[in-house]
Amino acid sequence: GNRLHTVKQILQGDMYEIVDLKVKIITKSQSKQSVMKNQVSMQKIDDTIVADDTGTIKLISWEQLIDSVHSGLSYQFNNLAICIFDDEI
Repeated sequence: GNRLHTVKQILQGDMYEIVDLKVKIITKSQSKQSVMKNQVSMQKIDDTIVADDTGTIKLISWEQLIDSVHSGLSYQFNNLAICIFDDEI
């Protein structure tokens, strides 16, 4: 089926559902965090805000994606997992 969702659909979606999302990056933090994931140290950014015509949502960026996306540009992200982080979807 079609996995392309709007922000509104994601906010109402099921946890851990895998979706695609076409959005514009509104703001992107430059502050990277080192975290352990599956016993490997990885970099992530928590404060990237993305938007479409239906709303805004926070996107957590990992590793190679961090330097590949830029504020003010639009992207289609594939294979995103809907989850809750710091009490936010």
